[in-house]
Formats: sequence, C-alpha cells, structure tokens
Amino acid sequence: MRLMFAMRYSSEVERMTEFYRDSLGIATASESPYFVEFRTGMTSFALLAIHPGETVHFELCFAVDDIETAIAELRARSMEFTDELRSQPFGKLIHMRDPDGNVVTLLEPSRPSASRGEPHLAALVINTWDFGRTVMFYRERLGLPVLAESPHRVEFGTDGARITVHARTERPDAAAHAKQKIACAFEVKDLEAWAEKMDERGTSLVTEPTEEAFGLYAEVIDPDGSLVVFREPASVVPLPAIAAKDYEDDRAPRASGIRKPAKNRAKAVSRVAIKPEYKPKAKTRRAPETAPTNGKSAENGTHARKTVRAKGREAEPSRSHRAPRNENSGRSTAGPTTERSRRKKREAEAAKPASSAAGRKRPAKSAIRARAR
Repeated sequence: MRLMFAMRYSSEVERMTEFYRDSLGIATASESPYFVEFRTGMTSFALLAIHPGETVHFELCFAVDDIETAIAELRARSMEFTDELRSQPFGKLIHMRDPDGNVVTLLEPSRPSASRGEPHLAALVINTWDFGRTVMFYRERLGLPVLAESPHRVEFGTDGARITVHARTERPDAAAHAKQKIACAFEVKDLEAWAEKMDERGTSLVTEPTEEAFGLYAEVIDPDGSLVVFREPASVVPLPAIAAKDYEDDRAPRASGIRKPAKNRAKAVSRVAIKPEYKPKAKTRRAPETAPTNGKSAENGTHARKTVRAKGREAEPSRSHRAPRNENSGRSTAGPTTERSRRKKREAEAAKPASSAAGRKRPAKSAIRARAR
C-alpha cells in the first residue's frame, strides 16, 4: 500500500500554487483550476480546490492494485467507510476518516502517478491529542507496518512518504509545526544551501535551520497559514578511519581460519576438534591385611602373616593377636582354634580333678604344727 497523494484542501488554489511552485521551487506535474499535482517523489503533494467557507483539511490517498480485495481486508479489520465504492475518470475510490478527522482514501488509479523530482515529500506528521486511537487506526485498521516506535511517536511505512503519528503537547520548547494538526515534511540534501536559495528568492523562513533530535530542519508558512517543514536527511556517522584501515584493499586477512582447506590425499584433521586421548590409570589393588601365624619371616625375623578372607564379602583384617606363652611350658596359651584342639581341651579338663588330687604335694611339717596350735 503506497501513499500516492497528500492533498491539501484549499479555497485559494491559485495563490497556493504560486507559493509552492515559484517561492519554494517545487515543479508541478499537472495543473488545473481544481487540482494541482507537484513532483515530490513517490508521494505527490497536491492541492484540491474547495469553496470558500468549507473546512480546510488534509486527505491521504493510498494506491492499491485491487480495491475490492483491499476493501474486504479492511472490513475484516473492522474498518468503517464513510461512503461506497465509486468509479471516477481517474479510477475507483472509497473514503474513510481517521480519529482526527483526516480523510483517508483508497484509490485504484486508472493511470500511474507521474510525480518525480526534488524536494521529495518524506513524511506526513500527524499531531494528535488522541495518540492511542490514532496509532491503532493506522496500525490495526489500515495495517501499515511500524518502522519506529517510542512512547510519544510512531512512524509507519507506506512505500512512499512515511506517516508519523506524534502525541501533541503544549510544551513551549516544542517545534512550531508540532502545534498544528498535520504538517508536510520535505527532504533536501543540503539544508543550509537550500536556505540560502530561499533568501535569494525572497522567501522568508519562520524557523531558521535548527538542530533537533530528529535532525536539522527549517520551517516556512504557506498562504493558508500552515507550517511546512524542510529537513536534511539524518546523517550516518562514519566509522573511524582506523577501523577500516586493514580492509581497504582486497588482500587476504592476516588471521587464517582454524580449519585449513584439505588437500588431496591429505589427512584432514582439526586439532581443535579431536578429543585428546587419555590413558586410564591402572587401578591399584589394596594389599589385604594378614592374620598372625606362628611362623617367622626369613628376612626380618618377624612372624609371618596369612590372609584371612570372609566368604561372600570383602576381606576384613583379622582381629586375632599373638597369644602369650606360658612361662613354665613355653607353649602358647591361646584358646583352641580348631574343633580337634577344642575337643582335646575338654577331655583334659574332664580328667583334671582325678589327677590333681594324686599330684597334690604334702604340706610341710611346720605348716602341720601351726595348724595344730
């Protein structure tokens, strides 16, 4: 959807044409007592004659290839039209209005627009008190794509001049054109040179070239009392010369890639991608603890130890200790460790009372006499 015409309704078309053509230097594409088209780029600025006393307003005319399909799509988005589809010598058209009362037209033109030239119409700035509803109209109802958005400003693309919806305020430091309902913004390459040319033509500037956040701009006023904006394109900050110093020629970059191109019969490997081979360490088996035996080591004279393992579970160290020796017999007094030794011990204990009486020593005579006393 292209914004084909931005039309100003005026009861003084002749004076307005002289101002835009002779004072501002904008060439006309067609002239008649009722309609004048200027060569202002993809979107033509135009004047439409009305009777004295009628309301002066703006009309935004969008060109479409198939107007019936476009109407069906807009109605599906709950768009309300102010009239029905009509056919005119210049094409088929239908009208609607935005929340600020501006006329919006869909046109299937019978001939293409012949408008070209400089300066081209870059944007239409709609200053509205009802910011939310106006933004919703152009975005949700009309379906225009959003190019930039901020809390107080939304810019839409139209394949021609951009439409900028701006929240209207009463700030004293605001630009003068922000205080009127709608303003046309024309774009020139060199605003300072354009201002000097306006001085030569005797056209006075309401606002001299001024730098703002949106760029360098100047303002003039037309015979109907509306402000017209001329601005310079936003400058692109160039990269520092040192940032492009090493890339001014076509030489290969000094830093080569990690992966070099593989040659025929070459071993194409990447040292970065190959996983290093690690040899796992051999697991060291813990030496089991041993139980003491009666044997002695031949190397250091210590008692040798034998491994004690429990069936069905891990090896546990033996808690046995070396049994003390009997001072009289020189034999170990440790308890029996086998069934056979335990049986012999029981047999020896059973025979002990009979043999102890026979082997008991007689008391000495001195002990007998002491007992008698």
